[in-house]
Amino acid sequence: MTLKLRTMLLRWALYGLGVLSLAAFCVTKSPRAMQRMTIGSSCYGDLYHFAKIRRFKPAQPLYSDAELLLPPAPDSVLTNSIDAIPCRTFLFGDSFSSVRFEKTALREALGQHLGAPVYFVSKQQHGDYYRKPLLFFAEHPMDTNEQRTLILEMVERYISSAFALAPEKTPHAGTPYAATPAKEPSWIEKAGSMPVAFVSRSERNHEFLLKNSSVTLPLVETWNSFVFAAFRKTPTEVPVYSLTPPMLFFHEETEPALNTSFYARHDDELITRVSQNIAILASELSRQHRVRLVFVPVPNKFTVYSRLVTRDSYDEFIPRLVEALDRQGVTAVNLLPAFRGQREMLYQLADTHWNARGIRLAAPLIAHGCEYQGSGLELSGAAQTLPGE
Repeated sequence: MTLKLRTMLLRWALYGLGVLSLAAFCVTKSPRAMQRMTIGSSCYGDLYHFAKIRRFKPAQPLYSDAELLLPPAPDSVLTNSIDAIPCRTFLFGDSFSSVRFEKTALREALGQHLGAPVYFVSKQQHGDYYRKPLLFFAEHPMDTNEQRTLILEMVERYISSAFALAPEKTPHAGTPYAATPAKEPSWIEKAGSMPVAFVSRSERNHEFLLKNSSVTLPLVETWNSFVFAAFRKTPTEVPVYSLTPPMLFFHEETEPALNTSFYARHDDELITRVSQNIAILASELSRQHRVRLVFVPVPNKFTVYSRLVTRDSYDEFIPRLVEALDRQGVTAVNLLPAFRGQREMLYQLADTHWNARGIRLAAPLIAHGCEYQGSGLELSGAAQTLPGE
């Protein structure tokens, strides 16, 4: 090959790389383009999106490409302050309430058992209301002569931090359950310059596109699958796994150093403080708005299935919290005994959330908690059967 030909080929190769880099740069500046270019990375569930290891790939995608391109389904909150007046039961929930499998979400399942529609407020779409239920009812005044029920659903790993301090009795928009210390800004935030922030976002987007684009995803999947087969190593987001069945666990639930994990110790003082703060919220909801609180702590996936990978003991955070709330006179639904008593999987193997079976099991237990009057609610998994079984 002549020098001139090699020079020409090198030049065209550089031109091609330049065009690809420009295209990637433009894609990362458009959320819609990023969504379309990386759609394949999300088809197989939240945790498979991190792992990209074929051993854990679900046989069927949890979501279709068409579903992922649609905007998120709206919750019940409208633009006016009177839309909630006809409702008697409210569900304030995080992603466990909004996730939908087999066309049924927790709201619909609860409505079927209660025989009435349930007003849903999503943490993802109305975070201020989810973090501050008192704010919602203050901005949606209702006739206080009739009692209403608020089901507050919260996944286990976030409860202790959410109720570390007492909730404000007169909340304002933008504040969490309890005030938290201001986070030290990063050097990028301190710089405060648009070019620096712009470059920072670009770098993150480029990395995401490189790992998750329709072109590079098969390559990353092949490499991660090889590393797992050779060394049993998984990405840092999913460091713990089970092979029988093939199941992934989120790092927030398994890293001992995190207060969200299975290994976090919840001493009696913490349990007392959290239960008292939840009781304050329940008391204010009842006093100000005649709303009865039903607290639903959803077990972490690893809490239910830790036995598959470890013999380490659980400190029984949820049962102890439910008992403490009972002493405070707050109704709380302990789903853990029923979940532990089921042989069938109640959570997605490659996702942090429960599956349709988990929703079907949880809904009647929560509905029973709504109908129960007073404290001392005990729900045992021994007597619970799933519909149609």
